[in-house]
Amino acid sequence: MFQIISNRLFVMADVSAGSYLQSPAAAVSLTLTLGCLGWAWLDPASLTTAEIWIFGVSMLLTGLPHGATDHVVYQAIRREQDRPVRWDYFFGGYLLAILLYALLWIWIPAGSMLIFLGISAWHFGQSQYQHLRGSAQDPMIAFLYLSWGTLILLALLTAHPASVAHIVSDWLPLLPEVTGIRTGLVLGLGGIYISLLALCVWRAQLSLRQAAIEVLFTLLLLGIFEAVPLLVGFALYFGGWHAPASMQAEIQHLRMQQPDFGLRQFVRAAWPLTLISVVGIGMLLVIGQYWPALSPFLLLFIAVSALTLPHLVVMHRLYEQT
Repeated sequence: MFQIISNRLFVMADVSAGSYLQSPAAAVSLTLTLGCLGWAWLDPASLTTAEIWIFGVSMLLTGLPHGATDHVVYQAIRREQDRPVRWDYFFGGYLLAILLYALLWIWIPAGSMLIFLGISAWHFGQSQYQHLRGSAQDPMIAFLYLSWGTLILLALLTAHPASVAHIVSDWLPLLPEVTGIRTGLVLGLGGIYISLLALCVWRAQLSLRQAAIEVLFTLLLLGIFEAVPLLVGFALYFGGWHAPASMQAEIQHLRMQQPDFGLRQFVRAAWPLTLISVVGIGMLLVIGQYWPALSPFLLLFIAVSALTLPHLVVMHRLYEQT
């Protein structure tokens, strides 16, 4: 029964024909999103109290697991290319990227934050438009990825400037200036995004119906970011929409080689590295208790961004392979 339900939620939708927004699983994400919106309207104080728990649960259930099968994706891609699977190459490169980026955070925290925001914007945009006909090598598609991802991050980070300043003010000294011209930036980026989306429709890379759904979803996210606390907004997007969309893409791709691969198999493949990630993040936070100079937020950003960098590379190859 579990396998049947997971197949219906994550597998039956054809990524090549439509995005996660058009899959049955999106109904679950929408329900959670609207539920939190209702919570924010009925009892905003309790939602603010619970935001750290909502963030933690979303990271544990989908946020970390969606990147914990990178080794499985790498193996599938290598087999499709008829190339040998080099685990020493994969894990060595993966760990080296994590280590070097973590060290960069220690040396240049402000620059590392900007790099993190830049690669996250690209990754979010590419994941959102993985179903788009075409390749990231097309400049227009690349600009679409960046414009959408940047719009989402800008709207999220500037929706609650006091909360963001408490977390990242030391690394983003220009945040107050950006917040001051927030409306203009959001409208400008939104205009660029809509123009690129319209061009995709004109080039038959996206249907008008798909474009309309994408615009409505973007407006929903922008509204949610305004209505809920910072960490809840991030949890809803990252854990409730982005991670499940990536999981769907991974499951569908892996099913081309393993027809029975579903959510159950995904969980089995993801839990070891998810557990390692949780333990590693926990150790960093414990270390932060003994070195007060190291902010727990800095340590958390280091951990998440260091894990994001190699994950982005793996998922880029998956999306380009599909």
